[in-house]
Amino acid sequence: MIAQTAVALARQRLPPRSVVSTITTEGGSAVNVIPARTRAAIEMRSPSLDGLRVIQRRVRACLEAGALATGCALELTPVGNDFADLRQDTSLSAFYRDAMISRGREVKVTDAAVASTDMGNVSHLVPSIHPLLGYDVGGARRCTPPRSRTTAPRPPRTGRSWTARSASPWPRRVPRGIPPNARA
Repeated sequence: MIAQTAVALARQRLPPRSVVSTITTEGGSAVNVIPARTRAAIEMRSPSLDGLRVIQRRVRACLEAGALATGCALELTPVGNDFADLRQDTSLSAFYRDAMISRGREVKVTDAAVASTDMGNVSHLVPSIHPLLGYDVGGARRCTPPRSRTTAPRPPRTGRSWTARSASPWPRRVPRGIPPNARA
């Protein structure tokens, strides 16, 4: 509890748009009994890899403080990989936008970082895009049980709903100015 409280307080000192989510996965089975062992899972996200490193240092310090305050041993087990910020290639984004507009879809293109993701790691190596497509979630708010019931793709209401999945952002002839490593 001390470590989770420290993480909650540290959120106000994290870089903008940082996300730290925690859940206690094991922590005793009876009231008024100090458990012999507790476990937690923590997910950290940031729009940049540098921001992620700041979050990781702060969260580690919070966990170490909780262990120190309670006289416990701390064991950290990283799960998965660190994901870099997503870099959207402006030329590929423009081709994608034009392809979707020609199919009757409205597309917003932005350079703003969305989040760290495995595609972010790829985008640091080759020109990339990672379009985000929305679908009807019945008014459910993010990260709530009603929303989790809507995460499976629903059948499209119209034939246009899924065009982005199969539409190539490439015109029939690749225009000049596209770097060779970005060509299909």
